[in-house]
Amino acid sequence: MIFLGIYLFTFSILLFFALKYKPVADRFLEYRVYLDIIETGNLSNNRQGLYGLISSCPTVTFIPYVLNKYLHINKLIIFEIIPCFFYALMPSFCFLIARNFLSIGNSLIASLFILSHFYFAFSPNMGRVSVALGFLSGAIWALLSGNIWLMALFSVLVVISHYSTAYYSLFVLGSAWVYLFCKESISLDNINLSSLMVILTLSLWWWMHYAAKYAGSICDNFVRQSLYFSSLTLKDSSATKLNRFMSMDSREPVLRTAFGKGFRHFRLPQRIEFFTSWILAILVSYGTLIIVINGLTTELYRLLIISSFISILITLIIPHISMFYGIIRVYFTSLIILAPCFVYGVKTIAGMLGIQEYFLSIPLVVLYFMCVSGILHSIFHIKKHNFLKKIVKDIWG
Repeated sequence: MIFLGIYLFTFSILLFFALKYKPVADRFLEYRVYLDIIETGNLSNNRQGLYGLISSCPTVTFIPYVLNKYLHINKLIIFEIIPCFFYALMPSFCFLIARNFLSIGNSLIASLFILSHFYFAFSPNMGRVSVALGFLSGAIWALLSGNIWLMALFSVLVVISHYSTAYYSLFVLGSAWVYLFCKESISLDNINLSSLMVILTLSLWWWMHYAAKYAGSICDNFVRQSLYFSSLTLKDSSATKLNRFMSMDSREPVLRTAFGKGFRHFRLPQRIEFFTSWILAILVSYGTLIIVINGLTTELYRLLIISSFISILITLIIPHISMFYGIIRVYFTSLIILAPCFVYGVKTIAGMLGIQEYFLSIPLVVLYFMCVSGILHSIFHIKKHNFLKKIVKDIWG
């Protein structure tokens, strides 16, 4: 029942955003592909050319096409709301993941922690990424629960929903699998993870090299450019390869800001957001250490945590991934696994302070949401230049 409550609550929020704000950016390109499918009645016509990447993600284009055709639902409305049904699964399944190790109250905090992030209010522009995140959270829960059939279903749905999320899944799950495989011990977790790896690898290989060749070639090229450092990530081509690699200018603007670039020009709400973001990141990291060192959860979950952190570190280290994929997306995707770590971190600090963890976790989550949503900026009468300033204006008048 709690799972359903979280799902319906999240769905109602996403539905409001989806119907109020029209598709822009990548979401607009998805809409163009969707209109092409309506006109031609054939998804395969879109698998080459400019929209090749988007055409490899049929959950956000072909599903609304089918519903529009057979149920005669308004083509724009059905396109806008389809991702909401799947994105709402993310905090719901994250609650179930946390429930394996935490109380109901703390599991709800883990779910709210995810909901407090910018990507949920930004959902009208998420499209295929949001759908994949919902399915990935289901796959992780099924893996930890030992439900092999749901695990297989969700992993295939991730592959056909979003290419890079599928590659992220392959890396995180594959890293955990390598460790279990090297232990040379047979366990139920080992068997389940091995099964998931086979299904995910084969489905991703077939989808990217046969069903969606254009998207596959783009992804293969991205991996190659990540492994062989590209000078495109730094304007100063005269710098040595090592200097380009070490320079913060080779990383995305968000990462440079996170390490203090331009801090002296920040106004009060921006400084509050800066410190709050770091506090949350430190709590997640501290919670991870507590879990791994003290063995507070299952071995499989600890391995997934370590693999998630490795993916974040790789994004920080490799400039091409940082610049053209982004630490924020990798971090948010990793929260499917890492959200309970925030709770463990808060519980430990709260125990040291002699207070209930809720007195620390809830204010932090609320404050962070106020920062990323622009509500805090509106209180100080400062414009926050992102999508959410429109939402703040609607809510606060």
